[in-house]
Amino acid sequence: MQKICFWLLVSIATVIIMTVLISWERHQVSGHLYPYEYDIFDQLARRRNGGDTTSDIDRSSRCPLHSKPHFLDSPTPNKWQVVQERTYYVYSAHADPRMGNVTLIRLFGIMPLDRSDGAYQGETFWCQVWINAHGKPHIAEAFLYNQGHAKEKYLSAQWSCVVDISPDKFSALGVSLVVNNSCNEPTNLLSIHTIRKTDGYSKRFTICVGGALKREYSNYHQLVEWVEVNRIFGADHVVAYDYNSSAIIDPYVNYYKAAGILEVIPWSLPNIGDVNSFSLIWNLGQITLINDCIYRNMYTSKYIASLDLDEFIVPYGRSGSWLEMMNNAGCGNKPIAIVRNTFFGISTKWPEDPIYEHDKLVHDVLRLVTLTKTKQDKYVNSFPKRSKFIARSDVVDTAGIHNIKQVWAVKNRDLFVCEVELPYGRLHHYRDPRWKDIEPIKNAFMHKFAEEIINRTSKVHRDVIWLQDLQ
Repeated sequence: MQKICFWLLVSIATVIIMTVLISWERHQVSGHLYPYEYDIFDQLARRRNGGDTTSDIDRSSRCPLHSKPHFLDSPTPNKWQVVQERTYYVYSAHADPRMGNVTLIRLFGIMPLDRSDGAYQGETFWCQVWINAHGKPHIAEAFLYNQGHAKEKYLSAQWSCVVDISPDKFSALGVSLVVNNSCNEPTNLLSIHTIRKTDGYSKRFTICVGGALKREYSNYHQLVEWVEVNRIFGADHVVAYDYNSSAIIDPYVNYYKAAGILEVIPWSLPNIGDVNSFSLIWNLGQITLINDCIYRNMYTSKYIASLDLDEFIVPYGRSGSWLEMMNNAGCGNKPIAIVRNTFFGISTKWPEDPIYEHDKLVHDVLRLVTLTKTKQDKYVNSFPKRSKFIARSDVVDTAGIHNIKQVWAVKNRDLFVCEVELPYGRLHHYRDPRWKDIEPIKNAFMHKFAEEIINRTSKVHRDVIWLQDLQ
């Protein structure tokens, strides 16, 4: 009897500890605790239970705002805007239909690191949703979530607010974000991308370029190889955010745009006073960019991945595509698959593959790193360090760079995540590792796809040159 009681107590204690750990992990992001979407759900529950019954329209009736400010002529897409002359900036807004009978507005932007703690404790945010240009806005509290890198001064920020309009009836001119006083005159007006639930998907796999095409980016060989290898594995849509890339790549960008493969979205940086914002915003606002890309393609593309231009999710074993990789790895019944990172060195100290070292077409003309760089660091990162993901678009709440941070309306994210083991797939990262203790081993698995890679990239270069000759 004593043994039974002992093990019963142990079991109860284990359950309590695991519950606490899961809850802590669920809300731990960049050192800040803020379960924002559950505050939204709780807020609605309080309304239904006789607590806060203030509606969007009731709040609006208390404000002197009778129409949007005249200087906000029309909502602006794809452009950074300041929030009340403070150091918050917003870039895009999306109407999320997944709450059912109300519409959830998501705003993506950035916020300063040195205000992140105070923002939770001392400042409130409000959405002013303008249904038309000549009426009062719907006003709803906006809940903030941030993530980023402590080395930089600005974090990715996401604000979420609920509007009491069903998604199938929702239509609005735009949304403004204000701070503290919900009746403040706004300094920003974002157009709202309305996400519609559909019975099917027009695309299977969308790949977001995981970082903006930086100033004067000109490596068209890399761009072509990256697009074509990803198309071999299943990509049928590519989204790139352009931050003043070089005109040298324009013929290739135009080629892919004309083919309906590539979508290019302008990506500037906000003007933060007289300071060079390039050095303040971590990796050009990469996390904001990734989440914006996911929401732009939600319910349009079934799966979404985010990859840098030196990264490839490679299916291993008998798999020839990402879909086969996920099924063979036992991930077919889970909406998120993550793969482990391994580095392939590209500097001169990493020997070229002997098969293609002197191949003029592969080495000199096409410059295919996936075929010429076959020395892999023996060390493979564990999950989720430097991992990358493929996720079903309709389950993503918030994405990070290496994993899905939060799954829609689910506390235990891990129930939805499948870790692809090495025999089935891995992330090829073509960059020298930063650590010194390197044990290179040969990995020429990409040679399995050599013929198709060579044929596809050769065709693109021939087609682009032919089009240029016509001009």
